[in-house]
Amino acid sequence: MSHARVLVILASAAVASAMLMNAVDGFSAKKSLEAELAPDAGSYADRHAERAIHLLEHGTLGDEIQPFLGGFARGPIEAGFIAIAFLLFGRTLWSVWILQMAAFVLAVLLLYAISRRFLVGAWSMAPALMLALFWGASLYVFNLNNEIWCLVFILGFIYSLTRYDQHESPWQLLTAGASLSLLVLAKPIFEYFVPLAALLIVLSVSAKREIKTVFVHSAFFAAAVLLIVGGWHVRNILVLGTPKISAGGHALLIRAQSDVFSRDTTKGFFIASGLGDFIADKIVPGYASTEEPRNSARQIFNVRRPELRRSGLSEFKTDEIFFHEAFAIIREHPIWHVALSIPWLFRMNSPPNYTGTVLDRLFVGSHTRIPDALKIIIVLAIRLPWYVFVGIAWWTAARVLYDGWRRASALVWMAVLIFYTSAIYALLAHAEVRYALVIMPFYFLFFVLFFASRRGRETTMMSV
Repeated sequence: MSHARVLVILASAAVASAMLMNAVDGFSAKKSLEAELAPDAGSYADRHAERAIHLLEHGTLGDEIQPFLGGFARGPIEAGFIAIAFLLFGRTLWSVWILQMAAFVLAVLLLYAISRRFLVGAWSMAPALMLALFWGASLYVFNLNNEIWCLVFILGFIYSLTRYDQHESPWQLLTAGASLSLLVLAKPIFEYFVPLAALLIVLSVSAKREIKTVFVHSAFFAAAVLLIVGGWHVRNILVLGTPKISAGGHALLIRAQSDVFSRDTTKGFFIASGLGDFIADKIVPGYASTEEPRNSARQIFNVRRPELRRSGLSEFKTDEIFFHEAFAIIREHPIWHVALSIPWLFRMNSPPNYTGTVLDRLFVGSHTRIPDALKIIIVLAIRLPWYVFVGIAWWTAARVLYDGWRRASALVWMAVLIFYTSAIYALLAHAEVRYALVIMPFYFLFFVLFFASRRGRETTMMSV
């Protein structure tokens, strides 16, 4: 099959998948720009569209205004790209959908370009086709958030590193630094990854070049990060009085609340994170009615946070309160906090439903005519194959790290990102299913590599 034909097939699959998920979810039919801009609009989209229009009309995101234009203080990525869409195609939400559709296609094609470095023949097409058809990714084309852009940024980061492996040009490290920086502005939790990335860059360059070249090439990567991420920190200090990119105290507090669940709730949470609330309720009667950790999330984000804001506290003062409460709980239960990363990790890596949320409430209080035994079989038939898929991807990534950690190849980078992202979200945030989307392309690639290596269909570049 010709290269051009593969590109057409992948792009067509991505577009068809996104259109199908929109037909199933009906998001574009349910949302309008007028509704998003209404004074009483809900916080679902965090008023990104309003921030985008404020940017076009006034040159700022409106985050210097109290209260913020948005659900909470955050970076500029989504509002910025909505502003670009409005500028290019007009002020309708379909402008956003068109731009995000193009971004999704770009993400799929970037994964294909990366896969060709490690796989040959039809195998090289498989990871990108899996991403194109993955409902957990394509559904976000018609959503007002930054998930699709994060796919572009993280794949752009890895693609730049694969190009550097080939050409050893510092300009590839500049684009890698820019891509990682944009990912940080979209998901600030990746800022903790920057020092590790810098270390791997130094190791990668020093394995091939002399000290002077190591310094020069690393400086290109550092310059991009300092300009984009550092520049936004300076901007926030000047405008908001804080270097924070976005508020995150609520996420850590939601995560910490699980450290003080009751014994039965904790037991149910361990089971439910892997097998769902219906099966957990059979083993721990009454667990499903607790609706944890959803209930804790609602109380913190939808009840306490608005109350604190209405009392006159600023967004970041509210954030400081949440951080203080979360760290107090963690200091009191440090070992238990780490242990509870296990169920949160399973929750993050659970199969998503057609709306992109965790498939944990399936059959809870519904479908009463179906026998319970059959319900359990259906739940297991959905979850167990998914965990086999994730397990194979993790096993292959672990093998790559074990065999090739001394050389910071692109495969090693992807493996590190899988384990970093999983660990950081499981420890420091309420690890939702959508948080795994940013590393899902690497799951697909490592899953395919597992089988391709047994058939001799990987390239010599797999030898790390």
